[in-house]
Formats: sequence, C-alpha cells, structure tokens
Amino acid sequence: MEAKLNACKVGFIILHYNDIETTKKCIDSIQCLEQIQDSKILIVDNHSPNNSGTELKKQYAGIENIEILLLEDNYGYSRANNIGYAYLKKSENFDYIVVANNDIIFEQRNLISILEEKYREAGFYVAGPNVYAIYKKQHQNPLALRPRSLEETEAWIEENRRCLKNMKREYLLHCIWQKVNRTKIYSIYRKRMDSKIQKTEDDKWKHSMENIVLSGSCLFFSERFIKNNEKLFEPETYFYHEEDILTTKCLKNGWKTLYIPDIAVQHLEGASTNTKNYDQKMKFRYTNFIKAAEIYAEYLKHVNSH
Repeated sequence: MEAKLNACKVGFIILHYNDIETTKKCIDSIQCLEQIQDSKILIVDNHSPNNSGTELKKQYAGIENIEILLLEDNYGYSRANNIGYAYLKKSENFDYIVVANNDIIFEQRNLISILEEKYREAGFYVAGPNVYAIYKKQHQNPLALRPRSLEETEAWIEENRRCLKNMKREYLLHCIWQKVNRTKIYSIYRKRMDSKIQKTEDDKWKHSMENIVLSGSCLFFSERFIKNNEKLFEPETYFYHEEDILTTKCLKNGWKTLYIPDIAVQHLEGASTNTKNYDQKMKFRYTNFIKAAEIYAEYLKHVNSH
C-alpha cells in the first residue's frame, strides 16, 4: 500500500454529556498531538441537561479546528456518534475518523504517524489502541476475541431480566459493599489484590491482533471504512452491544479489525465514586442491556439467515 502524498486528515468525534472538565482534558490531549494541524475535533453534546454543551461552544468559539454540535435530545451512544460521523463526512474528506469517549486521554504525541504506519501495513477498516483504565488498573483491549453468539446473547438477556426483577436485593448488596469498601481492612486487602491482578493479568493486550472485538471507548476508522459506510453503528442501540454489532458486521464483510498495542490511551473510567440514585442507575443499566441485546440478537438472526 502506497504512502499518502498529502498531509493526513483526521477527524475526532468526542461524545460529551455534562462533565465539562473531563471533556476539556480530552480536547487538550488531542491538541497536543503531532500532525494535528490538518485535523478537526467535533464535540457532540448529547443534550446535556446542565447546558455544558453551550458552555463548551462559548469557550471554544473562534478556534478553527474545534466545533461543538448541540443535539436536540439524548440519543445514546450509537445514534449520537452516527450524527457526528455524518456531519464530518459532509464537511470534508478524512483519512481517519477517531471516535472516543470524553474520558479518553491521548497521551502519545505521535499517534497519527503510528496509525498511518499500521494502516499501510495492515489495511484495516477499524482499529483500536491499548486502552488503559487508570482507576481500575485494567487494559481494556482486546475487549473479546470474538463477538457474542446468539446463544450467549439470549442467555445474557435472561440474566439481566433476573437482575431487574431483583433490584431490591441488588441495592441492599450495594449498600453493604459501600460500607465494607470504606474500611481500612478492605483498603489493605484491595491493595494486595490489585498487586496480584497486575502480576497475573492476561497479557493479550501486549500483542497486535486481528479480527477481534475492540472497546468502543476509542476506535479508529480508516478511509476504507469511511468510503463504504454512511453510519458507524448499525443497527443503532441506545447503549451497549455496539462493539459486538460492529465486529459482526466487519467479519461478515471481510473487513479487518486491528488491535494496535503501540498506541496507548488512558481511560478515566471509574474516576467518579458518586453512588447517588444507585438503584435508578442500575435499573437504567439493566433495562438498556436488555434492549440492546435484543437488537443484537435480531441482527444476528438476520446475518445468520443470509
């Protein structure tokens, strides 16, 4: 594959909701990258109720390579990113489009040059970096070696239905856990466990891998994908299972996915310890797990029948 003669153009889609300081950290990390002069950062505000999207629009007014898109509703992960993707595609031609959570920090300044090198070598459609969750002390890529099967998805739906029915028990266990979590004895135990996990952690994250499931927290879409797709995620789910759907689509079409351990990003997931309205949050999570899994199951049935 021939090297590109022109400067590489990269579009970044950052999905924002409420947490303005975290989003600004993400933007700052992108602005520090090399070869960023020909790139564009699109912040998609998913209808933040605290008006932080409007505040971001004011703060970044006049900065040429940053644009804020204010959505009229909270569309969830898939649709909001699809709207941002369509907006970027319409504005200009990009060699790569990067989709990232607002709590991703791009710590590697030569990210774009490594991305170009790996694309020339492998010709991937979708790639993902070494995502390290600093608070959980976990490497989050590859997410899985293969997408969930139909049987596994149907079992997952039933499991979450059971959890939804037993919300009172879930909440009681959470309250007990919070009390235990604040004790000094648990703190000592946790440190020992973290040390043990680090020593025995699966080392798959150290090696480049093809055609695996990549974490949706940070994804690189190449020009091959961009030219062949009007949407990033289809069918759309509100939250969850986007990675399974995307990987299944790529495998069906013979489109390579690639895990790139040479590119490292930090994931601030888990930084918040706010447990207010825990029962509501868990109800939201279980309900959307079920809805997304049902959409994915129907998609698998369609794929398997063709």
